[in-house]
Amino acid sequence: MSLMFKCWRATVGRFFAWLGSAEEQRLIRESFIHPTMKRTGRETIKYYEKGQSTTITCDLALGRKDLDLLIYNKLPLRWSDTGEALTSEESKRVYSNLSDLLASQKIRWAYSETVKS
Repeated sequence: MSLMFKCWRATVGRFFAWLGSAEEQRLIRESFIHPTMKRTGRETIKYYEKGQSTTITCDLALGRKDLDLLIYNKLPLRWSDTGEALTSEESKRVYSNLSDLLASQKIRWAYSETVKS
């Protein structure tokens, strides 16, 4: 690679990192007003509440006609900033808010232990 290409790539990379960081900060600020969620990848959803976030693991249910998303709710959830495990009440609230969000978006989903392969 040429030097010019490397410099261009580094500059663009910093710009997109800054955009991602700004969006993360916006979601954290919004979470003080109301819980917020964001798809952060193909198989993860980030849940923001009261200035903290946790990552929910899920899976696209490819090849299934009755399901769009499979959620793994038996994995322990941890707050991203402190590393503390969520209490059972907090976990229930997270999954309840997630189910409400998915229902409002008309996404067919199920918990992993309720689905037979």
